[in-house]
Amino acid sequence: QFIGPIPASEGAPKAPSIGQQEAAQRTHRSSVRVGARKLSVSGGSAIVKLDCSGAARCRGKLNLTAVATVKVNGKKRKRTLTLGTATFSVAGGGTGKIKIKLRAYGRAQVRATHGHLKAVLEILGYETEPTHKRNEDVTIL
Repeated sequence: QFIGPIPASEGAPKAPSIGQQEAAQRTHRSSVRVGARKLSVSGGSAIVKLDCSGAARCRGKLNLTAVATVKVNGKKRKRTLTLGTATFSVAGGGTGKIKIKLRAYGRAQVRATHGHLKAVLEILGYETEPTHKRNEDVTIL
């Protein structure tokens, strides 16, 4: 038998407002950080240890760059060159090792500096807090 609709005041669940939904999403965001500033190289790839704090999965992109002196039209110039890129996905509250495949130039620079290449690791988190880019100074061994 059909009795009729339940009035909102008698226990029917209310949908959360837009502001409450955004607040809930913000509390479920995680943050990612580099576990070690020294990156080892194995098989032509730099290994980055990432720590994900929070309950949500950390996902994003890593970009490894270095400043180098190159010749442009016969003159020496400083340029920022990309050594390698990779995407990452680390479970919430966990750690992960991400391999960044080094380009040929990056592998040559690591050999030329005898394992002491200064570089910048750019982290772009897709679902992390904050969502903007963050740079970390690292040394590739």
